[in-house]
Amino acid sequence: MLKQREAAYLRYCVMQLVGPDLGKLRRSLVDKRFSVPTALRVLQQTLRRLEVLHDAGWLCRDVKAPNFAIGLGNESSVIYMLDFGFARKYKEANGEIIPPRQAAALLGTFQYTPLASHDHKDQAPKDDLESWFYMAAELLKGPLPWCKIDGHKEHLAIAEQKKLIRKERRAEFMEGMPREFDNILTMIDNMKFFDRPPYDTFQAMIDQAAEKLGITLHEPFDWQSNARVLRKAEFVGELGESNLASLKMEEEEGEESESLDVTPSTMEIKT
Repeated sequence: MLKQREAAYLRYCVMQLVGPDLGKLRRSLVDKRFSVPTALRVLQQTLRRLEVLHDAGWLCRDVKAPNFAIGLGNESSVIYMLDFGFARKYKEANGEIIPPRQAAALLGTFQYTPLASHDHKDQAPKDDLESWFYMAAELLKGPLPWCKIDGHKEHLAIAEQKKLIRKERRAEFMEGMPREFDNILTMIDNMKFFDRPPYDTFQAMIDQAAEKLGITLHEPFDWQSNARVLRKAEFVGELGESNLASLKMEEEEGEESESLDVTPSTMEIKT
């Protein structure tokens, strides 16, 4: 954030120009997911952004990959948090948490909406963390199981899918994710409305996952090791038309497209 001002009737902030959001970057990859080192680094940074926001007394209530973007140029390793359209103050000036209302509107983006919001309950920091967990699964595994359900018509069907991954479909859902994330979901689900999330514990668990996998959390991000990812992200639309983006990019690059790829595993783009 560059500047923050408050006029008589309007509060606003001015942010620096940023690069592609995490959603477009993920969809620019062949298998629609980040490498594990990139995903873990991204999750640590986004978790820290949420901690700062919460400690300032605010909830996001719309945590998702498209609401985080990378910096431009030399700041491509920095992840910025964007879009506070659903943000709500949850602490009084004295630090006391505002008690939950009897009912609240269903807010956020349906794929990532916490169960509390599906039930029209007020959200708390733990609910931002639940949405963050769904984002984590998407970054590590690819599209979520309920991604094709129209939430505007069947948000309860999405809620039911989210409940199933906590029961009979839990093992299937957790497959492909470090075991620590199974424990993270349990801890999030066990939190109460007034609880402060254990951010440092979650950070340590991500470090532990990386150590077990032999991953160094200082490796280049996927978009740094493969210039093609950034190029393709420029064409990916809000709904993720990544196949069309590939075709358009091929037309622009012509014979030079292959030279942009750093590793053989990222040279083939599905169309």
